Amino acid sequence: MNNNNNNKTFSTIISFSFPRLIKGSYNIIASSHYLGTIFEPYRDTPDMLAKRLETFFDSTLKIVIIANDLTKLSTSKIGDSISNDFMIFNFPSELFFSTISIEEILIKNKSIHQCIFIFKDRDYRDIVSNLALFNIIVSGGSNTKKHILSPIQLRLARFLIAIYPMTGSNVANSFHPDRIGKTSGYDWTTKKAKEEIATDIEFLLKENRDKEELLSQGAQAPAGLKITNSISPPKGGDSKGNREFHTISCL
Repeated sequence: MNNNNNNKTFSTIISFSFPRLIKGSYNIIASSHYLGTIFEPYRDTPDMLAKRLETFFDSTLKIVIIANDLTKLSTSKIGDSISNDFMIFNFPSELFFSTISIEEILIKNKSIHQCIFIFKDRDYRDIVSNLALFNIIVSGGSNTKKHILSPIQLRLARFLIAIYPMTGSNVANSFHPDRIGKTSGYDWTTKKAKEEIATDIEFLLKENRDKEELLSQGAQAPAGLKITNSISPPKGGDSKGNREFHTISCL
């Protein structure tokens, strides 16, 4: 189930912890920011963006963008510096939310502490519900430690400060998104929230079963979303250094 926020383009920016296997489920801690506009990495120039990122990150950052309007997996380097490794990865939503991708990008990704995830037109509830389909439980962390600044929160804050002027109103709008026409700002640990997520999961399971039935009847998957067992991305790229991948082991 995808929330389009009344056709208004928005983004949810998240930093994830490395998952811990607890009682048969993968538990991930998340820190998120609601951005009530489209994410534009190159509002200035790639070199200027790289310079801002260098102020807050030690040579490596992977920005993973997930969007419905993408049809191919591609990646590009930010700036021309040889001393840093700032990359943007563009994932079609349907490819990202697949078993192989989730395993490689979230569950087995030893470099997840170097990643920032940007979900276009998906709110936090929708992301949590979709990841639950893959046995991943996302939370804000332990209640006994929420008063302590975590590395996950710091990673997200550094990225936001590097990308946007973080004023008090911007933070407040993310913390209380209902103030700007969005009503998802409440405690996701409550019984009511868990029941709503369970309803979402039931809907998504039915939606996936319907897709599988269509494919079994001869329907074709969307172009560019073919997933292979190969883990080696093809070499080469276009004149701008952008590369396309047909596998997901590129993070």
